[in-house]
This record gives sequence, structure tokens and C-alpha cells, in this order.
Amino acid sequence: MALFANSAFACRCSEPGAQHAYANADVVALVRIKTVDVLPEGLFRAHAEVDRTWKSSLTKTVDIDTSSLDNCEYRLQEGKGFLLYLKFDDQGKLNTYRCWGNLQKSNAGERLKWLKRHGKARRRSLDSSQESRTDF
Repeated sequence: MALFANSAFACRCSEPGAQHAYANADVVALVRIKTVDVLPEGLFRAHAEVDRTWKSSLTKTVDIDTSSLDNCEYRLQEGKGFLLYLKFDDQGKLNTYRCWGNLQKSNAGERLKWLKRHGKARRRSLDSSQESRTDF
């Protein structure tokens, strides 16, 4: 019975191509995950160090949420680098999920080449006294 319940709520989607993922994101970021916390609301919150951004600037460190309630969370692993396609929620918090085009940095070579050719690079990061959401 548990297997049926899990499959009924499985996240079903296909990964977008580079252009589609970029167009749908508020900001694209190359990050290294420092820690991941499990929150009581069914969220995972990753604390990340920002290396590079496209479309918008971010502070040097950011928190990124992904929900586990619908099985569409994107599993962020401590100590690993990721290329993430992020959106801001209504409270200005960063979110990401499966099927948004996210990749581990070690597998992101072609996407990084695409971003170099077509993406709008932003300043590496803002200092912590500035707001994390800019350039919209």
C-alpha cells in the first residue's frame, strides 16, 4: 500500500532545456551547498555560498528552500556544487525543485557554456547589507 501511495504522489515532469530553464528562472546561480536543514513544514533549507549568478544578483550566502511534500524536491547535498535555477516566492525566499533544469556542477559543463554564450551575467554577489533580490 505504501508503494502505491508514494507513486500516486510522485513528481512527474521532464527536465527543460537550457533556454527554457533560463527563461523560467528569476535567477540562475552556481553555488556550493554548506549545510541542509530539515524544517518541520516539510521543507529542506540549504545554506549555500554563491559563486556566480545570471539574470539577477544575490548575496554571497543564501538560503534555498525545496519542499518534500510533493516529492518534487531537488536534493541538495552538503559540500557539493550545483547550477541552480531559482525562483523567489511571495515572501522573497529562494526556491528550487526537480524539473527546473538544476544540475550538479560536475555535470553542468554544457549548461555553463550555454550561459556564457546566452546568459546575462551579474555581479558575483552583493554585500550582506544589500537586498538579495535585484535587477527585476
